[in-house]
Amino acid sequence: MHDFDYQTALNPERSVVIEACAGSGKTWLLVSRILRLLLAGAEPGEILAITFTRKAAQEMQARLLEWLRLLALQPEEEAREFLRQRALSESELEAFLPIARNLLERVLTAAPALTINTFHGWFLQLLQRAPLEGGAVGNFSLLDQTSALLEEAWQSFAEDLAAQAEDPTASALQELFRDHGLFNTRALLLGFVAKRAEWWAYTAGQADPLGYALERLRLELEVDPAQDVLAEMQQDTVLAEWHGEYAQLLEKNTATDQKLANLLVDALVLNDLAQRFEALWSVYFTKTGTPRVRSASPTQAKRLGANGEARLLELHQMICNLLYEARDRLTAQAAYRFNGIGLRCGAALLDAYQRLKEARQMLDFADVEWRVFQLLSRSDYAEYMQYKLDSRYSHILLDEFQDTNPLQWQVMQSWLGAYGAAGSRPSVFMVGDPKQSIYRFRRAEPRLFQIAATSLMRDFAAARLEQDTSRRSAPAVIQAVNSVFAAQPDFAGFREHGWHHDAQEGAIALLPLAEKSAGPHPSPLPEPPAKSPEDKGEGENALALRNPLQQPRQEDEDVRHEQEAAQLAEKIAAIVGHWQVDDEKHGPRPAAYRDIMLLVRSRTWLATYERALRAARIPYLSSRQGGLLDTLECSDLAALLEFLVTPFADLKLAQVLRSPLFGCDDTDLMLLATPTPPSLPLSGVECLVSPL
Repeated sequence: MHDFDYQTALNPERSVVIEACAGSGKTWLLVSRILRLLLAGAEPGEILAITFTRKAAQEMQARLLEWLRLLALQPEEEAREFLRQRALSESELEAFLPIARNLLERVLTAAPALTINTFHGWFLQLLQRAPLEGGAVGNFSLLDQTSALLEEAWQSFAEDLAAQAEDPTASALQELFRDHGLFNTRALLLGFVAKRAEWWAYTAGQADPLGYALERLRLELEVDPAQDVLAEMQQDTVLAEWHGEYAQLLEKNTATDQKLANLLVDALVLNDLAQRFEALWSVYFTKTGTPRVRSASPTQAKRLGANGEARLLELHQMICNLLYEARDRLTAQAAYRFNGIGLRCGAALLDAYQRLKEARQMLDFADVEWRVFQLLSRSDYAEYMQYKLDSRYSHILLDEFQDTNPLQWQVMQSWLGAYGAAGSRPSVFMVGDPKQSIYRFRRAEPRLFQIAATSLMRDFAAARLEQDTSRRSAPAVIQAVNSVFAAQPDFAGFREHGWHHDAQEGAIALLPLAEKSAGPHPSPLPEPPAKSPEDKGEGENALALRNPLQQPRQEDEDVRHEQEAAQLAEKIAAIVGHWQVDDEKHGPRPAAYRDIMLLVRSRTWLATYERALRAARIPYLSSRQGGLLDTLECSDLAALLEFLVTPFADLKLAQVLRSPLFGCDDTDLMLLATPTPPSLPLSGVECLVSPL
């Protein structure tokens, strides 16, 4: 175990960086630090605490008010003990106890109030206070869920390009579809949109962002996009002589080399330059891409002569080097071309997405981050906004910093770096744990913790502390964590964790790995009756078609999640009522369902685990909000609402029309899919749908 320096951590005059493991009391440290700042005379409005989630901000706010209420109302000796636990010495208690008694009133009546907020919540506050010309959000609303709007932008983007066959972006999109398919192309371009803040930062201030990015890429790859590498190789007379000489030497060597000589001769007469290069490559290189091994030997020297053997080895080395260089140039050209068409299409999709948000007067989180970054670092109002922040906040607390993304850190760095003399700088208290970074899908970068820690230690004289003692988990759990992380090369600096409760019981159980079954699953329906000879068609090899109404398609279904869910349900049933739980209030008691929490990697397969729990008659509460929302009636209503919000969702419209709400059949849907001449009256179905 490691002793933690609470004196330094809670010293209101020091900046501190703390790397703390799970369950070590990070929230306790943050709120205790706020309390010590208030006791030291800091005004509530001078304190800014930034968390990653609204729930964490609410928890911190609630805990602070609870502690202040206790200090105001509890007996004097209990209040003294409370302050001792927060690293106040006996000599300080007499002076600070009266102050502590009045903190609740002081915090509740403070104007401006103490700020405990998320990054995005605080960013919105900054934009709302900014000058209108400097990036204020005005009447724009914050968009929490972007999937529907992204889908609409994708549809609009694809439809617009489909009508512009000669457009360079349309040609680029068709090339992506042809080479990588619809799914991969869509994933690529939506991934680009997800990284839009990085794109904006990379191309900021450029009149032609795409041209700027491609030129930077060209210089980095050292590539000439217009160079015809294969044609130059074909026209290289010296290389052609080397190939011929090499082939002659191979013909005198082993049987294997004689076959390679024939392949080399055949390759040299190929007209397709790409096929010719690949054929030449197979002569000089193995299938793994490494040069064929050629070394001197007495038998080889006897076949080729000493000079012939030396020449063979020399030619092999020189030609391999040339082919390597050519492949590197071809690879660089391919990378440049792929990035060119990808960036062109990605930038066009991003423009469509931004136009759509602008029309709806919406901002998403990336927009907010980018506007604040520009406001504090690149706009004409940066100095004004930094002055307002400097005069407002003297103490900054950052929670769960491992989930911060690069742009958020750049915002903080721009602000902190703009402070003047060291005496006017705020105190900074940063807490996090790179091992617990779980928001990579929101561009979180755990390596930023070390970068920020180094910056604060250098510029703010911050103390670096580690808290490796867990108050949450039992020794058995901590020992398992230690054994896992100690073996990971990505955590070379991992420090073993300790535990606070030595006598706490705990257990680690590893269920058998659910393996994929071999072969397709048998059909749940009976086989169709055998066909008569007249039905089989002519010939033994006549194609027999499956009747989809009588015989389901047999597929190799992956049921590993179902197997794992059944194992979990069985394990839970074995725990409840049999294991003993040490209840802090009532002592040992049998384990109950309420004692168990099931964590999954993602929500994708959550319904599978729910079905297994229901089958085992295990009560549960789920964040998926299933049950009523899973019924067909709710599904139809949800499809109707989604179509009303996003009129491009044709499949949702089809679902609504086929539902009992409208009762359309396939003939009605086909009629709707056929354009109606303007001169003809609307059909009954079209009249029915027209109000939508």
